[in-house]
Amino acid sequence: MRKLSEHYSELKAFNKKSIRKKREIRVGVSVLTDRGIGIVTWRKGDEIEVAVKPDREDEVMLCYRYNYAICDVEISINAVPDNDRLFNGAWYWIINQAIVRNQDYEAKKHRAIFDDLEPNIPGKRADREVDMGIWGSATYRRYTGVNKYGQPFDFELCLRPALAIPYGDRIMYSLGSSDGYITDMNGHGWIYRRKMRDNDINYGLAKCAGPQEEVV
Repeated sequence: MRKLSEHYSELKAFNKKSIRKKREIRVGVSVLTDRGIGIVTWRKGDEIEVAVKPDREDEVMLCYRYNYAICDVEISINAVPDNDRLFNGAWYWIINQAIVRNQDYEAKKHRAIFDDLEPNIPGKRADREVDMGIWGSATYRRYTGVNKYGQPFDFELCLRPALAIPYGDRIMYSLGSSDGYITDMNGHGWIYRRKMRDNDINYGLAKCAGPQEEVV
C-alpha cells in the first residue's frame, strides 16, 4: 500500500506549507499569476477565480477573470491598492457573487421550511388563481388563524410559481416559533433580518397578485 506524504517526517514541512497556502488564498487576497498580479474573486476547494488587469490601459473593462488551481498561484507580498481599477473591478465581482449566493441560500432555506411545515399551519385556507397575462397564471393560498400563543395572522403565499423569501418566517410565526424577525431585502439585493411588523403577517391578500378582493 502506498503511504501518504504526511507519514514521512521529512515531508511534514512541505505539507504544512501547502496547507498554509490553501488557507491563505481566499477571496479578496492579492496573488501572483502567469498574467501578473491579481485578486481572488471566487474559490471552491482548490479551484479559484482571479481578476487581473486588462492588457491595455484604454480597455473599458476594469478587469478580466480567469480560473486557476491554487497550486498555480502564489500570494503577493504587495497587495493591490484600493484606489486601483483592478481593486474596484475585482470587488465588484466579489460583492455581486456574494449577493447571489446569499439570495440562493435564503431562497432554499425558506423553500425548505415551506415544504416541511406548510401543512402544519393552523386555521383556515383559501386558494385562488390570479391571471398574470402573458406569464400565465399564479396560485395563491391565504392563511387565517391564530398561533399557539393566540397571536393572529392573515397572509397569502404564492404556491405556483413559488416565491420563497420570506415565506419561512411567516410560517414560523403562524406556528408560534418565530424569533420576532423577518427576512427582507434592500434596494441593492442584500438580504437582512429586521423586526417583524404587524403588516408582515396580517396583510390579507398579496397586493402584487391582483386587486384587493375578499376571498369567499
